[in-house]
Amino acid sequence: DAQESRGLGDVYKRQNQTRISMPGTYAAFPETAIDVPESWDGFVWPGAAFGVRKTVDGDPFAPNVLITLERWPGNIDLDDAAKVLSQRMTAAGAEDVEQQQHGESFTMTAKQHDPNLGAMRVQYCLRVIAGEGFTDAITAVGTCTVDQDELIGDEINGIVRSLAVESSMVTTIDRDTAA
Repeated sequence: DAQESRGLGDVYKRQNQTRISMPGTYAAFPETAIDVPESWDGFVWPGAAFGVRKTVDGDPFAPNVLITLERWPGNIDLDDAAKVLSQRMTAAGAEDVEQQQHGESFTMTAKQHDPNLGAMRVQYCLRVIAGEGFTDAITAVGTCTVDQDELIGDEINGIVRSLAVESSMVTTIDRDTAA
């Protein structure tokens, strides 16, 4: 009954056990990309796959766009995924919510309140990819203060709406630039 150590921590392969992996047993998350102006920098944020931000001189908040990936059990269509996003926004205290569906994407823009920064403008673009018994929900979330929105809102909108998602099962690229 030999045990084999596998990388970080104490992960062992034992007799009568099956290794579950991703990719392998489960499909890998889809490839995800956004188009970013040169003045933006990549960064890592807890709970996000990746993000980009722009430093604004003299401003304590860096406008940013985060990409999140969630895997949900079952096959969820875009309408139902949009309802989940809308419920989350309502629970977070979103105001002045505008929602639109563009082909294979759902977009939302809302105003939210941050206790330290005040009024924030948040833009979302949601896409879903169906797998065998699961759905991947990919979201681009752009955030800036309401004061920053006049200067940088269009850039954030462009980044959020450039969200491109590609998986081995399906390709979803919808670069609708409608406001």
